[in-house]
Amino acid sequence: MAFQKMTKSKYPLRQWAIMGAPLCGKSTFAARMKAPILPIDADHRWDQVMDLVEGDSLKWTDNPTDHTNPHQIAKMLRKEMDGSIGTIVVDSLTNIIVPMITMAMMDFENGDVKNLAAAFKDKAVAMRLLTTTLNSFGVPALYIYHKSEARDAKAQKIARESISQVELARLQAELNATFEIVQDGDRRGIRVVSCRRGRLGMTLWDGDPKNPWLGMPERLEEAMYGGLTDEQMRQIESATPKVFKSPSDAWAWSIQQGAFTEPAHAKNAYEKVKQELKPENAEEMAALWVAEVQLRIADARRAQEANNGK
Repeated sequence: MAFQKMTKSKYPLRQWAIMGAPLCGKSTFAARMKAPILPIDADHRWDQVMDLVEGDSLKWTDNPTDHTNPHQIAKMLRKEMDGSIGTIVVDSLTNIIVPMITMAMMDFENGDVKNLAAAFKDKAVAMRLLTTTLNSFGVPALYIYHKSEARDAKAQKIARESISQVELARLQAELNATFEIVQDGDRRGIRVVSCRRGRLGMTLWDGDPKNPWLGMPERLEEAMYGGLTDEQMRQIESATPKVFKSPSDAWAWSIQQGAFTEPAHAKNAYEKVKQELKPENAEEMAALWVAEVQLRIADARRAQEANNGK
C-alpha cells in the first residue's frame, strides 16, 4: 500500500468528556458526534437516541455485561479496531466504575481484603486500561458521567460527580476538553469546563429544542479554537494555571506536565503541600502546587542527566 500525504487537522482531536444530571441530554449530545459511532452502552439505553445519529451506530456484542467490563472492552477494541469508526462513546463511565467501587467497599467491609487500597486496586487498573486503550487509537472519544445533587454538612445542596476525584484526575489527564450540561429555566446549554489548547468558561445554548444539540459538537469546536493560531494554542497549553477549579484538575495538570504518572500519588503530594504550607486561598494553593510540580520535574531531569553521565 502506498503511503498517503498527511493533512493537518483543523482542530485538536475530540478526546472529550461530558457530565450532567440524569436525563439532561448527555446521550442525545453523544448521538450528535461524528458517525459511525461505536457505543460502549453501559447504561443500556443507546437505542433511545440512535435514530438521531447522522450515520450508523455499530454493535460489537450481544452480551450486555460486556459493556460494563473494561477488560472485555479493551480486548474487543484491540481485536476489531479499524479506520471505520468516527467516534467511540462511553455511555456511561458511571455505570462502569461505580459498581466496581461498591464491590471494593463490600470486600473491605466483609474482610475479604485487608485494606481499602487493595480493595480499590482492580478499579484503578480497570480505569487505566479503559482510558489508555481508547486513547491509543487516535479516534475521537466521548466519555459520559453523571452528576447528581447531594447535601453538605449544613444541608445545602451541592453538585457531586458520580466518580471519585482520583478517577476524574486520571480521566482529565487524557482529555482535550470537558463539558457540563447546564439548565437556565426552560433552556439547556453546554458549558466548557476545561480546554487544554483553547478557550473555556463559556456556555453555548441549544438553539432548537425540537432537534436537541444538533450541530453542537461543531459549535463547541469553533467556540474553543476558532481563530486561534497553532502558536496561540501552544501558549494556552503551556500557560501556568493561576487557579485550579478543583483538586482533580490540579492533579490532572501535574500528570500532563509529567511530574506524576498516577493520580493517587499526585493527590498525596497535593495534600502534603496543603497541610504543610497552609495556603490561605485557591490562588496561593495553585502557586504552591505549580512550584511543587516544577521542582519535581527539575529534580527528575537532573537525576536523568546524572544517570546519563555515568
